[in-house]
Amino acid sequence: MPPNRCPLRAPAGREPAGVSSAGREELQEACEASFRERYDRPPVVVAWAPGRINVIGEHTDYNLGLTLPGAVDRWAACALAPAESPAWTVTSVDFGEEAVLDPAAPAETVSTEPGWSRLVRGVLEIVHAPGTRVVIRSTVPIGSGLSSSAALCMSLLAGLRTLHHIPLTDRELISLARETEFRRAGAPTGLMDQYAAWYGEQEKVLRLDLRSLQHRSVPGEVPGYVWVVADSGVRRQLAETAYGRRVEETRRGLETIRRGDPSVSSFRDLDPEHLDLLPDGVLRDRLQHYIGENLRVEEAVAALEAADAVEMGRLLAASHASLRDRYEVSCEELEALTSTARSHPACAGARMMGGGFGGSTLNLVEREGVEGFRGALDVPSFTVRLVDGAGVLEI
Repeated sequence: MPPNRCPLRAPAGREPAGVSSAGREELQEACEASFRERYDRPPVVVAWAPGRINVIGEHTDYNLGLTLPGAVDRWAACALAPAESPAWTVTSVDFGEEAVLDPAAPAETVSTEPGWSRLVRGVLEIVHAPGTRVVIRSTVPIGSGLSSSAALCMSLLAGLRTLHHIPLTDRELISLARETEFRRAGAPTGLMDQYAAWYGEQEKVLRLDLRSLQHRSVPGEVPGYVWVVADSGVRRQLAETAYGRRVEETRRGLETIRRGDPSVSSFRDLDPEHLDLLPDGVLRDRLQHYIGENLRVEEAVAALEAADAVEMGRLLAASHASLRDRYEVSCEELEALTSTARSHPACAGARMMGGGFGGSTLNLVEREGVEGFRGALDVPSFTVRLVDGAGVLEI
């Protein structure tokens, strides 16, 4: 099947705009300094949360499937302190703008607030926190599939919980972050991004079961290899794409199967034999991807534990092919990027990553050949390290 049509990519560069390899402590200190500069006083709390990669297990999380994400060394950080008024005053250093978010503002006023503040407004509406001063800095590239929005929501919620002593458990915090994204962005995603941002571990990925919400830590790095993220430059807007349609198609497929086999109660009850209950076509393709991708998660766990780069590369390629042909969420730029990557001698495997329709690719690359590989791609790219999840510092 031909890939979906996408807009032309942005001009090439070494790293996506706004992305920095600055460490977490450096970002934390910069965020604190920005708060002091704006308010001439220190913040009370600084919180941070990382972006994430997802090794295997794409478009499975919202159907209670298996995924293999890991937190990476790009973060969103928030510096916070109480405000004297009920309103939130929020400064984005990256956008160079400030927004005053009044919880009692009428809809016509809310509609004029800057676009970058939509998620902050969403958090405000969900937690009903008192007036707060917030300064935000981030090194997670926006719209590239590394979950910049989840990093922002998680860091902000973690900071608010500590600052205002809000009685939220970790799981409730994760669920609220996901609900915020759904309300403000309209994308019916699962909990993978928020979970990885909170529970990420250094040098590990998480074999995450979205049905039980349990995870197991797995070695995330293959000796002699690094993970490289390459940005296609195509900025995807999940609410404006076929993302929601994929959710609806998989659920229609499940209902069709349940009519033929009443013992099936959820997606996780499906096995390859159930596909015989679906006619050839879109619904069968969608669920064939789902079933196969869950199996690839288990195979990837074994490959990582065995430090088998060849097998890991095969699985990356198989996942990409399924996302392209069965789930139909690729585009011309992603196809060109993965094709170039796979032809490079230092690359063990490559695939599109994230919701699709643009964003980034994930590449497993020999450490010694990484600079030549990045140059051959001719798009913004960067290596990532697997890091610990979100945290909060009281000043």
